[in-house]
Order: sequence, then C-alpha cells, then structure tokens
Amino acid sequence: MKDVTQGNRENLVILKFGGTSIRDHEGFEKAFRHVKKALDGENKVICVVSAMGRAGDAYATDTLRQLIRRYVTKREQDRLISVGETISSVVFADFLIHKGLRAISLATHEIGIITDHAFTDANIIAFHDTHIRHYLTAYDVLVVPGFQGLTEYGDVTTLGRGGSDTTAIVLGVHLNAKEIRIISDVDGIYSGDPRIIKNAYRYTYINYMQLQTITHNGSRILHDKAAKIAAIHQAPIVFTHIDHDDRMTRVITEQVPLFNITAKHNFYRFHLNEPLHHPLADEYLGDYYVPVTESDELVKWLEEQNIGYEKTLGYSKINLFVDRDETKIKSVYVRNEELIEHMNFIHDLYLYRG
Repeated sequence: MKDVTQGNRENLVILKFGGTSIRDHEGFEKAFRHVKKALDGENKVICVVSAMGRAGDAYATDTLRQLIRRYVTKREQDRLISVGETISSVVFADFLIHKGLRAISLATHEIGIITDHAFTDANIIAFHDTHIRHYLTAYDVLVVPGFQGLTEYGDVTTLGRGGSDTTAIVLGVHLNAKEIRIISDVDGIYSGDPRIIKNAYRYTYINYMQLQTITHNGSRILHDKAAKIAAIHQAPIVFTHIDHDDRMTRVITEQVPLFNITAKHNFYRFHLNEPLHHPLADEYLGDYYVPVTESDELVKWLEEQNIGYEKTLGYSKINLFVDRDETKIKSVYVRNEELIEHMNFIHDLYLYRG
C-alpha cells in the first residue's frame, strides 16, 4: 500500500458508518465490503464509526444516556456517552482483523481532535495529526470512534448529536483525503426524507450552500457543524447506502436546481391578543411560535411586559427550501399529528410544479 503520510496524501478514503449500519454482524459484513473496495483502489482507509444501533440497543448513545438521571455534570456525562463509539471502534477493528486486514482502533487521545469545554456539544478548536500519521504508516485501516475529542486538559468531550459526521469531515479535510463517504441506510440526499415522503426524489448532485441550508433547516443527512466545515474547505463528500454504493449524491461547487423539505420539532404556539415583535417569536397566521428550548425566555419577557398569552405545546416547523432561478425558504407551522400529511402535500405541490 502507498504511504499516504508522505508526499501525496490523496490516496486516503474516509468512510463514516452510522450506528444502524454497524449494529450487528450483518452490518459489519456490509461495512467490510465498503472497506475492501476502498483498499482495492490502492487507498488507505479511515473508518469513523458511531455507536452501534439506536435507542434500545445495548451500546447506542441514547441507551447510555438513559443509564443516568443527569444529576452528574456534563463533563461526567460526556465520559459516559462517548463510550458507545469507543466500543464500536474496537469491535469493528477486531472484525476487520479477523477478515485479514491490517487494522487498528484508535483511542480518543490518538484521534487528535482538540475541543473547547462546551461539554455535550463541544466545538473543535485544533487538530493534531501526530498519532494518526504514525498509524497510517503502519496499518491499512484505522477505525476511529466518532463524536468525541479532548480538551487541552485531557477531558473527554462530545460534539453534539450527529457528531460522528463532524469527526469524519475534520479528518478528511486535515488529512487531505480524496473522498469522504457518508454511509447510512439512505442512498443519498433526497427532496425530503424518503422514509416519510412518498414521492421523494434523489439528487445526484448538491452544492455546499444547499447542504448547509438543508442541514440547518432540519435535515439529518449530515450534522450541521459538519456541513459548515465541509463548505468552508469544499470537502469531497459522497452520500451513499450501506447495501449498495452505485446510487449516491455527490457534493459539488457548481449551482444545481434543488428543492428540499425538512421539519424541526418541539415548538410552542403562543396566542396573544396583540401583535408581538420579539426576536425569538416567529409569526405565522396570527400566532407566534418558539422552540421549547427558548420558550422560558419569551415567557419571562411577556410577563415583564404584562402581555397575556396562551401557550400550547405540540407543533412542528416545516421548512421548504427552493433553489432554482432564485433562492427561497418558506416555513409553515403545523400540529405534530398533521406533520407528515402536510409535508407530503407541500412536497408534491412543488415537485409537480417544477
């Protein structure tokens, strides 16, 4: 194999595997085929892995979160919830070695990601590649636990939900990888989540601005932080499926027509008897909508202003992003129980207009 740590370092492929893709032996076998194909192309490979499975599975991040009542500090919580990815990395590395590959798993301090102290949602502030370069010389495949880093004092931090995406993008950017493949149970980026949008359309290409916009608006195809880093550095990203890599979406710099529908959840509806102007409140059809996480601040302000209100939980925000002759973002609010019906109706309205 070529040494990607010297001279031309472009013979490196980053493969990011989501938790549902490597939840069991069958998933490992499928992931192995992706690794083997990358190696057959005369590349070295870094696999970035999430915790295995989803909530309810033994080592999934949400399962680990449920082990505590969160009385401990966020610093302590990060030590717990980072364990799922560490387990995945060691188990998957063991599987790859069994398959005959020169593979090794890396510990958190060997990844080289340094973060601030915003525990449970840390931001990357530096990257040190000493350890990872050494291992790339000695091994063909490195298996890296995603979602985590260290502070300058050595405390483990996590990068927020979906943070394994950020790990993959950061490694790909700083190691000058020729491709970063985001591998999941969806074969690319669609006009809407194909699991809930009946007529969702898959795009062959999407550009960096569009990727940033849809992830900010609620698409879970990539972590929002990862999309921002990718756009700044024009990271060579491909989104593909764990079962087959012949269908995919590639991120490019050129302008392409696109529309996409997403949703954000957990909003309060505020009904008031007078018009309101407040940066937290989004007016729609005469009422005002605020994320649950920011509602206390608005309530405090309303009470200070002696403004009466009725507050109702259970709303979602639908975002429609249209990027054709001109760029538009339209939003509507609906009750949670009406969300899927409305998303499909709005999606098809724009699909057949296009």
